[in-house]
Amino acid sequence: MEAEVRQIRLSDAESYRECLDSVARERRYLAQVEALPIERIKSFVTESVATDAAQYVATIDGKVVGWCDIFGHWAYALAHVGTLGMGVHSAYRRQGWAFA
Repeated sequence: MEAEVRQIRLSDAESYRECLDSVARERRYLAQVEALPIERIKSFVTESVATDAAQYVATIDGKVVGWCDIFGHWAYALAHVGTLGMGVHSAYRRQGWAFA
């Protein structure tokens, strides 16, 4: 099993949402308990692509199985601060490899 790690693309939106939703529904790792509706996810991904955001996905056979992103703070005085987000679908954890 070989993963491709790359910046997110708009074509990843649905698969990214499915992975995010799966991790969120575990109610263990994320602040949210389910993913936002696909329209909101598509808007979020579109903005990330347009701004060249540090939002990366790991895919296997074209399916998003994990993600990692850093988004800066909106306030000027906190522009040096970022929020790290990441997750890996439960089916792809603890297999002896990592997204690097």
